[in-house]
Amino acid sequence: MFTQDKLKAKIHYCRDTGIFTWLYGTGLVKAGDRAGSVSTTKFSKSYIKIKVFRKHYQAHRLAYFYINGEWPTNQLDHIDGCGTNNKWSNLRPVTAAENCKNKRLQSNNTSGTTGVTFNEYMGRWKATIYDGNKQYHLGYHSDKFEAICARKSAEKKRGFHENHGTIRPL
Repeated sequence: MFTQDKLKAKIHYCRDTGIFTWLYGTGLVKAGDRAGSVSTTKFSKSYIKIKVFRKHYQAHRLAYFYINGEWPTNQLDHIDGCGTNNKWSNLRPVTAAENCKNKRLQSNNTSGTTGVTFNEYMGRWKATIYDGNKQYHLGYHSDKFEAICARKSAEKKRGFHENHGTIRPL
């Protein structure tokens, strides 16, 4: 395993832009070239991957190591939901449960609000929230706005990130 000093001797990370650049050239790569390339997961989420010391690393994890000198013990959340935005101010260490509290609005959502659905049989809006692998029923509401308020109130009470359920890039 390489050290923080060895990484800093090979590559530069700008915490304001989130961009890595090579400090010296080899072959087709020149000093000052941007490091890494966009890689897409099977869920269509895009991240920057960088091959350094003969292994590929996700740039956000390299950024954490570059700044702190140690690898993150859990996950790193891209606060704005954009996996290619590796600005230091956009990264935060989180547990898997905390990371789930900052998800974007799913593309198959029909109400426009996570956890709010229309129950045709009852003719009412249903509000639910998942937290810690458990679903909580927040009630049936005759008005969509009431169901949304119930959901948003539960998100705040349970520590969900303010960006949770928003429309954001992959």
